Amino acid sequence: MDWLRWHLGPHKAVILAAVMIVAAFVVMFFALPPARDGLRGVNNGFGPDWDCTPHALSDPTCIKKLQR
Repeated sequence: MDWLRWHLGPHKAVILAAVMIVAAFVVMFFALPPARDGLRGVNNGFGPDWDCTPHALSDPTCIKKLQR
């Protein structure tokens, strides 16, 4: 039953390197969510009663939240 064996030969190192690179990207994507947020979490010096929306090429738009 020779067909059950993997005969990868010198390709083992390439496959191992690819798996390690993919694993590193998965860890960075799921374990480091604040790095992905970018400007979304920034409140630009305003207090918690302000809602700021960042824009790519200009200053953010900040709107004061309604008091209830």
